[in-house]
Amino acid sequence: MKSIWIFALSCLVSFLLYPIISYFSLPLASPTLEQYFVVKDYINQHTPKSKKRLIIMSASDGMFGIDGNLIDKQTDYYPINYSIYFGTGLSWEFRINKLISSLKPYDTVILPLHYNFYFTPDNPHYFSYYQNLLSWADSSFLYSHPLLSLQTLFKSPPSKILAGFIANLKNQIELTNLLPSTLHRWKKNEQVFNGISVSSLDRYGELSHHKGTLLKGNTTDHYFDDDEKISPYFLTQFKKLQEFCKTNHIKLILTYPPTLKNPKFDLSSQNDQQKLQKLIDQLKEHQIFLIGDPQDSQFPIAYFYDTVSHLNSVGAKKNTLRLIKILKSTQDLPQTPSRMH
Repeated sequence: MKSIWIFALSCLVSFLLYPIISYFSLPLASPTLEQYFVVKDYINQHTPKSKKRLIIMSASDGMFGIDGNLIDKQTDYYPINYSIYFGTGLSWEFRINKLISSLKPYDTVILPLHYNFYFTPDNPHYFSYYQNLLSWADSSFLYSHPLLSLQTLFKSPPSKILAGFIANLKNQIELTNLLPSTLHRWKKNEQVFNGISVSSLDRYGELSHHKGTLLKGNTTDHYFDDDEKISPYFLTQFKKLQEFCKTNHIKLILTYPPTLKNPKFDLSSQNDQQKLQKLIDQLKEHQIFLIGDPQDSQFPIAYFYDTVSHLNSVGAKKNTLRLIKILKSTQDLPQTPSRMH
Protein backbone atom coordinates (compact mmCIF):
# COMPACT_ATOMS: atom_id res chain seq x y z
CA MET A 1 0.00 0.00 0.00
CA LYS A 2 2.82 2.39 0.87
CA SER A 3 4.44 1.89 -2.54
CA ILE A 4 1.14 2.70 -4.27
CA TRP A 5 0.90 6.02 -2.39
CA ILE A 6 4.51 6.86 -3.27
CA PHE A 7 3.83 6.11 -6.92
CA ALA A 8 0.64 8.22 -6.92
CA LEU A 9 2.41 11.13 -5.23
CA SER A 10 5.28 10.90 -7.73
CA CYS A 11 2.80 11.01 -10.61
CA LEU A 12 1.14 14.13 -9.17
CA VAL A 13 4.44 15.89 -8.53
CA SER A 14 5.74 14.98 -11.98
CA PHE A 15 2.56 16.29 -13.61
CA LEU A 16 2.78 19.59 -11.76
CA LEU A 17 6.49 19.98 -12.44
CA TYR A 18 6.40 19.05 -16.13
CA PRO A 19 6.82 22.64 -17.45
CA ILE A 20 9.87 23.05 -15.22
CA ILE A 21 11.29 19.61 -16.01
CA SER A 22 10.93 20.13 -19.74
CA TYR A 23 13.26 23.15 -19.48
CA PHE A 24 15.58 22.25 -16.63
CA SER A 25 16.32 18.78 -17.98
CA LEU A 26 17.99 20.31 -21.03
CA PRO A 27 21.69 20.40 -19.97
CA LEU A 28 22.22 16.80 -20.99
CA ALA A 29 19.88 17.05 -23.96
CA SER A 30 20.35 18.50 -27.44
CA PRO A 31 18.06 21.32 -28.57
CA THR A 32 19.32 20.84 -32.14
CA LEU A 33 17.60 17.44 -32.25
CA GLU A 34 14.22 19.09 -32.10
CA GLN A 35 15.17 21.21 -35.10
CA TYR A 36 16.28 18.18 -37.09
CA PHE A 37 13.03 16.34 -36.48
CA VAL A 38 10.88 19.39 -37.24
CA VAL A 39 12.43 19.43 -40.71
CA LYS A 40 12.35 15.65 -41.19
CA ASP A 41 8.72 15.45 -40.05
CA TYR A 42 7.80 18.24 -42.47
CA ILE A 43 9.39 16.27 -45.32
CA ASN A 44 7.50 13.17 -44.22
CA GLN A 45 4.19 15.02 -44.21
CA HIS A 46 4.67 16.65 -47.64
CA THR A 47 5.88 13.88 -49.95
CA PRO A 48 4.67 13.98 -53.58
CA LYS A 49 1.52 11.90 -54.10
CA SER A 50 2.91 10.69 -57.43
CA LYS A 51 5.85 8.88 -55.80
CA LYS A 52 6.20 5.84 -53.55
CA ARG A 53 7.61 6.67 -50.13
CA LEU A 54 11.01 5.39 -49.03
CA ILE A 55 11.90 5.84 -45.35
CA ILE A 56 15.62 5.61 -44.52
CA MET A 57 17.05 5.20 -41.04
CA SER A 58 20.55 4.72 -39.68
CA ALA A 59 23.07 6.84 -37.77
CA SER A 60 25.19 9.70 -39.13
CA ASP A 61 26.52 7.39 -41.86
CA GLY A 62 22.96 7.47 -43.23
CA MET A 63 22.81 11.26 -43.11
CA PHE A 64 26.15 11.72 -44.88
CA GLY A 65 26.09 8.65 -47.10
CA ILE A 66 22.90 8.93 -49.19
CA ASP A 67 22.03 11.21 -52.11
CA GLY A 68 18.25 11.49 -52.02
CA ASN A 69 18.16 13.46 -55.25
CA LEU A 70 19.59 10.43 -57.07
CA ILE A 71 16.91 8.13 -55.63
CA ASP A 72 14.21 10.66 -56.54
CA LYS A 73 15.41 10.92 -60.15
CA GLN A 74 16.26 7.28 -60.86
CA THR A 75 13.44 5.44 -59.06
CA ASP A 76 9.73 5.65 -58.30
CA TYR A 77 10.59 6.48 -54.68
CA TYR A 78 10.70 9.75 -52.78
CA PRO A 79 13.23 9.32 -49.94
CA ILE A 80 12.66 10.61 -46.41
CA ASN A 81 15.87 10.26 -44.41
CA TYR A 82 15.26 9.83 -40.67
CA SER A 83 18.88 8.95 -39.90
CA ILE A 84 20.32 10.76 -36.87
CA TYR A 85 23.67 10.71 -35.08
CA PHE A 86 24.63 8.07 -32.53
CA GLY A 87 26.01 10.69 -30.14
CA THR A 88 22.66 12.37 -29.62
CA GLY A 89 21.56 10.25 -26.68
CA LEU A 90 18.66 8.75 -28.63
CA SER A 91 18.27 5.03 -28.11
CA TRP A 92 17.46 2.28 -30.60
CA GLU A 93 13.99 2.10 -29.04
CA PHE A 94 13.39 5.79 -29.70
CA ARG A 95 14.40 5.36 -33.34
CA ILE A 96 12.07 2.38 -33.79
CA ASN A 97 9.20 4.25 -32.14
CA LYS A 98 9.90 7.27 -34.34
CA LEU A 99 9.86 5.09 -37.44
CA ILE A 100 6.59 3.44 -36.47
CA SER A 101 4.92 6.79 -35.82
CA SER A 102 6.16 8.14 -39.17
CA LEU A 103 5.24 5.26 -41.46
CA LYS A 104 2.18 4.89 -43.68
CA PRO A 105 0.70 1.70 -45.14
CA TYR A 106 2.58 0.42 -48.22
CA ASP A 107 5.72 2.44 -47.47
CA THR A 108 9.16 0.95 -48.06
CA VAL A 109 11.74 1.14 -45.26
CA ILE A 110 15.45 0.64 -45.87
CA LEU A 111 17.84 0.32 -42.93
CA PRO A 112 21.54 0.45 -43.87
CA LEU A 113 22.23 0.08 -40.16
CA HIS A 114 25.57 1.01 -38.68
CA TYR A 115 26.96 -2.15 -37.07
CA ASN A 116 26.79 -0.61 -33.58
CA PHE A 117 23.00 -0.95 -33.65
CA TYR A 118 23.17 -4.74 -33.55
CA PHE A 119 25.23 -4.95 -30.38
CA THR A 120 24.07 -2.02 -28.24
CA PRO A 121 22.40 -3.15 -25.00
CA ASP A 122 19.53 -1.37 -23.32
CA ASN A 123 20.91 1.16 -20.84
CA PRO A 124 18.39 2.26 -18.20
CA HIS A 125 20.75 4.99 -16.97
CA TYR A 126 21.21 6.75 -20.29
CA PHE A 127 20.19 10.13 -18.88
CA SER A 128 20.96 12.17 -21.99
CA TYR A 129 18.32 10.05 -23.78
CA TYR A 130 15.77 10.62 -21.00
CA GLN A 131 16.48 14.33 -20.94
CA ASN A 132 15.92 14.59 -24.67
CA LEU A 133 12.55 12.91 -24.22
CA LEU A 134 11.59 15.24 -21.38
CA SER A 135 12.89 18.31 -23.20
CA TRP A 136 11.06 17.98 -26.47
CA ALA A 137 10.38 14.57 -27.90
CA ASP A 138 7.90 12.56 -25.88
CA SER A 139 6.09 13.94 -22.86
CA SER A 140 4.31 10.58 -22.41
CA PHE A 141 7.62 9.31 -21.01
CA LEU A 142 7.05 11.62 -18.03
CA TYR A 143 3.68 10.12 -17.19
CA SER A 144 4.71 6.50 -17.70
CA HIS A 145 8.01 6.85 -15.77
CA PRO A 146 7.38 9.47 -13.06
CA LEU A 147 10.12 8.31 -10.66
CA LEU A 148 12.72 8.05 -13.40
CA SER A 149 11.66 11.46 -14.71
CA LEU A 150 12.35 13.08 -11.35
CA GLN A 151 15.64 11.21 -11.08
CA THR A 152 16.55 12.47 -14.53
CA LEU A 153 15.81 16.03 -13.51
CA PHE A 154 18.18 15.75 -10.57
CA LYS A 155 20.90 14.50 -12.89
CA SER A 156 21.05 17.96 -14.42
CA PRO A 157 24.27 19.62 -13.21
CA PRO A 158 23.12 22.65 -11.16
CA SER A 159 25.82 24.80 -12.72
CA LYS A 160 24.33 24.16 -16.17
CA ILE A 161 20.65 24.62 -15.44
CA LEU A 162 20.64 28.35 -16.24
CA ALA A 163 22.61 27.79 -19.43
CA GLY A 164 20.21 25.00 -20.38
CA PHE A 165 17.20 27.22 -19.72
CA ILE A 166 18.64 29.97 -21.96
CA ALA A 167 19.53 27.44 -24.68
CA ASN A 168 15.97 26.11 -24.63
CA LEU A 169 14.49 29.60 -24.98
CA LYS A 170 16.87 30.35 -27.84
CA ASN A 171 15.88 27.10 -29.53
CA GLN A 172 12.16 27.93 -29.26
CA ILE A 173 12.81 31.32 -30.91
CA GLU A 174 14.83 29.71 -33.71
CA LEU A 175 12.09 27.16 -34.32
CA THR A 176 9.63 29.91 -35.32
CA ASN A 177 11.73 30.74 -38.39
CA LEU A 178 13.14 27.29 -39.07
CA LEU A 179 10.66 25.98 -41.63
CA PRO A 180 10.19 29.29 -43.54
CA SER A 181 13.95 29.70 -43.95
CA THR A 182 14.40 26.03 -44.86
CA LEU A 183 11.63 26.09 -47.48
CA HIS A 184 13.03 29.31 -48.95
CA ARG A 185 16.46 27.69 -49.26
CA TRP A 186 15.05 24.63 -51.00
CA LYS A 187 12.88 26.69 -53.35
CA LYS A 188 15.88 28.78 -54.41
CA ASN A 189 18.04 25.64 -54.79
CA GLU A 190 20.57 27.23 -52.48
CA GLN A 191 21.35 24.10 -50.46
CA VAL A 192 24.97 23.94 -49.35
CA PHE A 193 26.83 22.06 -46.63
CA ASN A 194 27.08 24.35 -43.61
CA GLY A 195 28.69 21.96 -41.17
CA ILE A 196 26.76 19.63 -38.86
CA SER A 197 23.75 21.89 -38.70
CA VAL A 198 20.06 21.79 -39.50
CA SER A 199 20.78 24.40 -42.17
CA SER A 200 22.69 21.69 -44.05
CA LEU A 201 19.64 19.42 -44.37
CA ASP A 202 18.38 19.09 -47.92
CA ARG A 203 14.81 18.42 -49.03
CA TYR A 204 15.26 14.71 -48.27
CA GLY A 205 16.55 15.20 -44.70
CA GLU A 206 20.24 14.44 -45.26
CA LEU A 207 23.71 15.99 -45.45
CA SER A 208 24.98 15.00 -48.89
CA HIS A 209 26.62 18.19 -50.12
CA HIS A 210 29.97 18.09 -48.34
CA LYS A 211 33.26 17.91 -50.20
CA GLY A 212 36.66 16.81 -48.96
CA THR A 213 38.58 13.64 -48.19
CA LEU A 214 39.38 11.90 -44.93
CA LEU A 215 42.92 12.47 -43.69
CA LYS A 216 45.09 9.37 -43.99
CA GLY A 217 45.89 9.43 -40.27
CA ASN A 218 42.28 8.46 -39.46
CA THR A 219 41.80 5.52 -41.76
CA THR A 220 41.56 2.37 -39.66
CA ASP A 221 38.49 0.92 -37.94
CA HIS A 222 37.39 -2.65 -37.24
CA TYR A 223 33.70 -1.53 -36.91
CA PHE A 224 32.78 -4.38 -34.56
CA ASP A 225 34.57 -7.10 -32.60
CA ASP A 226 34.91 -10.65 -33.85
CA ASP A 227 33.10 -12.22 -30.88
CA GLU A 228 30.20 -9.77 -30.45
CA LYS A 229 26.68 -11.08 -29.90
CA ILE A 230 23.51 -9.45 -31.14
CA SER A 231 21.78 -7.90 -28.14
CA PRO A 232 18.30 -9.02 -27.03
CA TYR A 233 17.48 -5.30 -26.91
CA PHE A 234 18.13 -4.94 -30.66
CA LEU A 235 16.07 -8.03 -31.42
CA THR A 236 13.09 -6.96 -29.31
CA GLN A 237 12.83 -3.56 -30.94
CA PHE A 238 13.50 -4.82 -34.47
CA LYS A 239 10.83 -7.50 -34.11
CA LYS A 240 8.42 -4.78 -33.02
CA LEU A 241 9.16 -2.89 -36.24
CA GLN A 242 8.87 -6.10 -38.29
CA GLU A 243 5.45 -6.84 -36.87
CA PHE A 244 4.22 -3.31 -37.52
CA CYS A 245 5.48 -3.43 -41.11
CA LYS A 246 3.83 -6.81 -41.71
CA THR A 247 0.50 -5.58 -40.37
CA ASN A 248 0.61 -2.42 -42.53
CA HIS A 249 1.95 -3.97 -45.76
CA ILE A 250 5.26 -2.13 -45.44
CA LYS A 251 8.35 -3.56 -47.13
CA LEU A 252 11.29 -3.68 -44.71
CA ILE A 253 14.81 -3.94 -46.17
CA LEU A 254 17.83 -4.44 -43.93
CA THR A 255 21.21 -3.95 -45.59
CA TYR A 256 24.87 -3.17 -44.94
CA PRO A 257 26.21 0.27 -43.94
CA PRO A 258 29.00 1.98 -45.89
CA THR A 259 32.43 1.14 -44.49
CA LEU A 260 36.01 2.09 -45.29
CA LYS A 261 38.13 -0.68 -46.74
CA ASN A 262 41.17 -0.67 -44.45
CA PRO A 263 43.65 -3.10 -42.86
CA LYS A 264 41.34 -3.69 -39.88
CA PHE A 265 38.18 -4.32 -41.92
CA ASP A 266 38.59 -5.61 -45.47
CA LEU A 267 35.74 -7.70 -46.87
CA SER A 268 37.96 -9.09 -49.60
CA SER A 269 39.89 -10.93 -46.89
CA GLN A 270 38.75 -14.32 -45.61
CA ASN A 271 39.07 -13.32 -41.95
CA ASP A 272 36.74 -10.34 -42.23
CA GLN A 273 34.32 -12.26 -44.42
CA GLN A 274 34.08 -14.86 -41.67
CA LYS A 275 33.67 -12.13 -39.06
CA LEU A 276 30.75 -10.63 -40.97
CA GLN A 277 29.30 -14.06 -41.67
CA LYS A 278 28.98 -14.60 -37.91
CA LEU A 279 26.73 -11.56 -37.73
CA ILE A 280 24.72 -12.73 -40.74
CA ASP A 281 24.27 -16.17 -39.20
CA GLN A 282 23.16 -14.72 -35.86
CA LEU A 283 20.50 -12.65 -37.63
CA LYS A 284 19.33 -15.64 -39.68
CA GLU A 285 18.69 -17.55 -36.46
CA HIS A 286 15.96 -14.96 -35.79
CA GLN A 287 14.67 -14.92 -39.38
CA ILE A 288 16.29 -11.55 -40.03
CA PHE A 289 18.15 -11.25 -43.34
CA LEU A 290 20.70 -8.74 -44.61
CA ILE A 291 20.13 -7.96 -48.28
CA GLY A 292 22.77 -7.18 -50.87
CA ASP A 293 26.43 -7.89 -51.45
CA PRO A 294 28.47 -6.68 -48.45
CA GLN A 295 31.54 -6.03 -50.62
CA ASP A 296 29.51 -3.42 -52.53
CA SER A 297 29.25 -1.47 -49.26
CA GLN A 298 33.04 -1.05 -48.89
CA PHE A 299 34.65 2.05 -50.35
CA PRO A 300 38.23 3.39 -50.59
CA ILE A 301 39.42 6.41 -48.62
CA ALA A 302 38.82 8.80 -51.52
CA TYR A 303 35.07 8.52 -50.89
CA PHE A 304 35.14 9.46 -47.18
CA TYR A 305 34.77 12.86 -45.60
CA ASP A 306 35.76 13.30 -41.92
CA THR A 307 35.32 9.86 -40.31
CA VAL A 308 35.42 6.22 -41.40
CA SER A 309 31.59 6.23 -41.46
CA HIS A 310 30.89 9.54 -43.25
CA LEU A 311 31.03 9.44 -47.04
CA ASN A 312 31.70 12.64 -48.97
CA SER A 313 29.34 13.80 -51.73
CA VAL A 314 31.03 11.58 -54.35
CA GLY A 315 30.92 8.60 -52.00
CA ALA A 316 27.27 9.30 -51.19
CA LYS A 317 26.42 8.97 -54.89
CA LYS A 318 28.31 5.66 -55.12
CA ASN A 319 26.57 4.32 -52.03
CA THR A 320 23.18 5.50 -53.26
CA LEU A 321 23.61 3.63 -56.56
CA ARG A 322 24.21 0.52 -54.44
CA LEU A 323 20.96 1.12 -52.53
CA ILE A 324 19.07 1.77 -55.76
CA LYS A 325 20.25 -1.62 -57.05
CA ILE A 326 18.93 -3.24 -53.87
CA LEU A 327 15.60 -1.42 -54.17
CA LYS A 328 15.17 -2.60 -57.75
CA SER A 329 16.18 -6.18 -56.91
CA THR A 330 13.55 -6.37 -54.16
CA GLN A 331 10.79 -4.54 -56.01
CA ASP A 332 8.54 -7.58 -56.33
CA LEU A 333 9.86 -9.53 -53.36
CA PRO A 334 9.65 -9.49 -49.55
CA GLN A 335 12.93 -9.95 -47.71
CA THR A 336 15.56 -12.22 -49.23
CA PRO A 337 18.68 -13.79 -47.69
CA SER A 338 22.00 -11.97 -47.86
CA ARG A 339 24.67 -12.87 -50.37
CA MET A 340 28.37 -13.29 -49.75
CA HIS A 341 30.65 -13.16 -52.81
